Amino acid sequence: NDLCSACHKNVMAGKVRVHGPAAAGACGACHQAHVAQYPKLLVAKGRELCLGCHAEMKRQIDQAKVKHKAVEADCLTCHDAHASNYPMQTRQPPLQLCTSTCHEKVKTAATASKYKHSVILADQACLNCHTAHGGELAKLMRTAPVNLCMKCHDKKVDAPGARVIESAPEVLDPVMIKHGPVSQGNCGGCHDVHGSNVSRLLAKPYSEGFYEPFSLDKYEMCFDCHNKQLVLMRTTSTVTGFRNGSMNLHYVHVNKVRQGRSCRACHSTHASTNSMHIRDSVPYGSWKLPIQFTPTKTGGSCLTGCHRQFAYDRVKALP
Repeated sequence: NDLCSACHKNVMAGKVRVHGPAAAGACGACHQAHVAQYPKLLVAKGRELCLGCHAEMKRQIDQAKVKHKAVEADCLTCHDAHASNYPMQTRQPPLQLCTSTCHEKVKTAATASKYKHSVILADQACLNCHTAHGGELAKLMRTAPVNLCMKCHDKKVDAPGARVIESAPEVLDPVMIKHGPVSQGNCGGCHDVHGSNVSRLLAKPYSEGFYEPFSLDKYEMCFDCHNKQLVLMRTTSTVTGFRNGSMNLHYVHVNKVRQGRSCRACHSTHASTNSMHIRDSVPYGSWKLPIQFTPTKTGGSCLTGCHRQFAYDRVKALP
């Protein structure tokens, strides 16, 4: 070590995370002293040199169903062979390392969006959710996306601006009837998990209010999947089952110049105990406004905090 350091003075340069062979002064573990077949007098080429010692990592990579493209190149793309100031001798902290040359779109979403996801910016950043080398799941996820999300969102989360993000335990409740993306364990179906310009990290606008003057752009989130004719057709026999005869009751509730009901006025966005994700109640100021929906074979009824009991029937319209 002293002999090599007489010339190669800045190999470790006072850095705090030193690679094992360098810390032990075992330069010969990686370099030939006199001549070699490979540049820098290395005893092997690229990742083959690293995996010659890191056998367990080699097994993990070989067995991984999904491999990180960077791993198939050179370990030195991400790691410093001698020393670093970061864990595992990475060249930069995780967020900077992942986004500086490869994942630039993620960097923009994480750092420039109006609403930032704190888990992307803190601690291990990208590695909170992704495995760096390879794994069994798409996008190198550490575990199923819904399980990752619920590590934090099983309880209320304090957000900037004195906002509180409500918990969503219903997402994992086996008794609940799940909304499509939730039933697939795919929180990313509606949320931009890295960062968004829409509140609640949503991919598209979705009203936070109970009332909403009707405009299709206020419902972009829902109509990304659902047929917008639900709220555009006054009468129908096919578009929706929520109709009294041919009167489209979605249109009646939503398509109003003033005080149209937003989707969240009747539907739970994640899961519900009722079919079609009908809520038991909905927040209306400090009051939990009841809905009391009762289905029938050809319709149903509601006895809500908005009006007296009304019933509807798809086959024979009720007064």
